Amino acid sequence: MRITRLLLIACIAVFHIGSGLAAGEAGGNTAVSRFSAAMLTGPGTGADNESDDAPIQVAHRSAGKAFLLSMLVPGTGEMMLGNRKMAVVFFSTELTLWTSYFLLNWFSDVRASDYRLYAASHAGIDMHGKDDQYYVDIENFTDISAYNQAMLQQRRPQLMYPENTSYDWSWDSENAMNKYRRIRINSDQFKNAGLFMIGGVVLNHLISGIDAVRIARKTPASSSADRSVHVHVAGLPEGGVRVSLWKGF
Repeated sequence: MRITRLLLIACIAVFHIGSGLAAGEAGGNTAVSRFSAAMLTGPGTGADNESDDAPIQVAHRSAGKAFLLSMLVPGTGEMMLGNRKMAVVFFSTELTLWTSYFLLNWFSDVRASDYRLYAASHAGIDMHGKDDQYYVDIENFTDISAYNQAMLQQRRPQLMYPENTSYDWSWDSENAMNKYRRIRINSDQFKNAGLFMIGGVVLNHLISGIDAVRIARKTPASSSADRSVHVHVAGLPEGGVRVSLWKGF
């Protein structure tokens, strides 16, 4: 019978610990839930006469959870831990980086459309079915014949374009060719800047995760912001046992 009672206490304790760990974070206030159970083998409760046995404390630190949340969405780990100032910093940084990324790519696409239309107007190219390398090649040679001759001299005939086809081009002036080159390079610059924004996003996630761990470890276990689950087990003089649980959330 005593073993059955102890197992019942253990099951209830595990249930409350699991419920506590799954409990959501709410505001900055601390609500404490307590559960006490006494299973006695003799008469009387003796609730106020606990033994001198040291209490057993199980503390669930939220550093790991905060790290994962901030790695997924920067600032969420800080928000969970109650540090709204840092949460706003990482949220704002993330929003700025992604906004910059999409704007830079949009500018790159606009400039790409500009240089293709410009080449069609001043070099007579057919834009259909051309890859990026083609648009790089036409900026360095006045026409397709000059390009193919250069490839033959460099012993790279596999890079030649068939003449008298849709790959033909001929710039109407050297100034036009140089202007085209500047527009195309400008498009690439916008695209490369967008890639730097992606690097910034990755770095922001990593820094936010590390910061969330720092905040979780810095928060005292006894502070009102503590989300730990605690278990207190003490024997009673009459031969029973008392279990107390509490969880701040």
